[in-house]
Amino acid sequence: MAHNYSAWEITTTLPTEASETDILQHFARFAILAPSGHNTQPWLFAVQGKRLLLKINPERRLGHSGSLAAEPYVSLGSCLETLILAARGFGYDLIVHKTVSDSDNVVAKIQLGKKHSPQPELLTAIKHRASNRNFYDTTPLAEDIIATTIGEKLPGIHVITAKKRSDITYLSQLTAKATRKIMRDSAFRRELSQWVRRNITRKYDGMPGFTQKMPLPVSLIAPMVVRNLDVSKTQAKKDAKIALHSANLLIICVTKRTPEQFLSAGQQYARICITARMLGYATSGVGAAVIDPESKEDVAKHFHLKSSPTAMLRIGLTGKKVRHTPRQVLEMVLET
Repeated sequence: MAHNYSAWEITTTLPTEASETDILQHFARFAILAPSGHNTQPWLFAVQGKRLLLKINPERRLGHSGSLAAEPYVSLGSCLETLILAARGFGYDLIVHKTVSDSDNVVAKIQLGKKHSPQPELLTAIKHRASNRNFYDTTPLAEDIIATTIGEKLPGIHVITAKKRSDITYLSQLTAKATRKIMRDSAFRRELSQWVRRNITRKYDGMPGFTQKMPLPVSLIAPMVVRNLDVSKTQAKKDAKIALHSANLLIICVTKRTPEQFLSAGQQYARICITARMLGYATSGVGAAVIDPESKEDVAKHFHLKSSPTAMLRIGLTGKKVRHTPRQVLEMVLET
C-alpha cells in the first residue's frame, strides 16, 4: 500500500505497556481517518503532560469558503468525535474540554477517563467508513434506524431528517441551485482546485478524481479544468442527482453560529457517519444547500427551523463500494 494511504492500515490492538499519552496517540491514529471538507485534514495534535491537545492547522484553513462552511471547526469536530468513538472502541471514556482559542489554535484538551467494556465494532466502522457518492436505494430508513444513527444529540445541535420524497426533491433542486452559484465563483474554484488530485497521487490529502467517478485520464487535467473553466452546470446536475438518490437526507443545525457549536456539529456529523457504517449504511456529504447563504435561508424556511443549517449528508443502502482517500499519518500532524 502507498504510504499516503497507509494510515488506514491501523491495528486495533493497543501497544503493550503503553503510557496514557501513548494510548491517546493511538486513538489519534483513528481520529485522522475522520472526514473533512475537501479532505483538507485541518488538524494538529500535541502532547501536554498526560493530555492530548487537538489544534487547528492554520496552513490548512480554507481562506475563501471556510467561513461559509463553518470550517475548520466542523472538520475538527469530526476528528474529535472519531477520537472519542475510537477510545470507546478500545474500552475507554475520554475527558474532553473544548477550549477554542485564537491565540494558540487549541480547540480541545483530552485525557483518559474511566475504562469500560470495549466496543470493537466501532473501530471496524471507523476503518471502513468512506464517503460513498454512489446512488442509494431511495426507500426511507426505518425511524428506529435513523434514531440510532443520530444517537444522543449534543447541546445546541438539532438534526432534521428529510424522509418525504417531496422534501428530498426540494433539497436536490436547491443543491443544484446552490452548486451552480458556488461553482461560478472563480475564487472558489481556484481554492477548490488546490485540493483536487489525480487518481494516482503522492499527496496525503485532497480529493482524487475517483471520488467524482473520474477515470484516470480525466483526473490528470481535473485541477486545471476546475480552476479555469466554469463547470457549474455539470457539477450541479451531478450533485442534484446524488442528493435525489438517497434514502434520507440529514440536516445538522446549530442554535448559535459559534466555533464551539460548529465543533459539535462536526461531532454529530462523524457520529452519524460511523454509526451508519456500523449498521451497514453508506453516507456522504452534500452540503452546497447549507453553505450558500441564500439557499441556507431557503432550507430554514422550508423546514420551519429556528436553528441554523450547518451541514447536510445523505444516508442509504448501496451495493457499490468506494476507495478511501489519502491521509496524513499521525507523525505528520503530531507536534513535538
